[in-house]
Amino acid sequence: MAKKRRKLRYEDPVTKLERSARLGGIAGRRLLGRVGRPTRSAHDVESDALVEQAIGLLVDARGLSVDDARNLLIQDAADHGLTMREAAERALGHES
Repeated sequence: MAKKRRKLRYEDPVTKLERSARLGGIAGRRLLGRVGRPTRSAHDVESDALVEQAIGLLVDARGLSVDDARNLLIQDAADHGLTMREAAERALGHES
């Protein structure tokens, strides 16, 4: 008689034992090694949020399209030798 597997609910935390039972072989071990690693740093996520916020501000304040606001931010960064994050901070008034 086959052992009936317990189905996991999405709200339940998955234990390490349950993860390893579902994944086997070399590919499974590689995947398990990547599961715990964040794909993006918190700094990158924060930078993206600042850039999107600055684009939104330019859209509202100047009545630009999203593409035009993004291009304006890119142009400002290029003109002043800044990163996109620094240009976004300038647009938002967060001089750092």
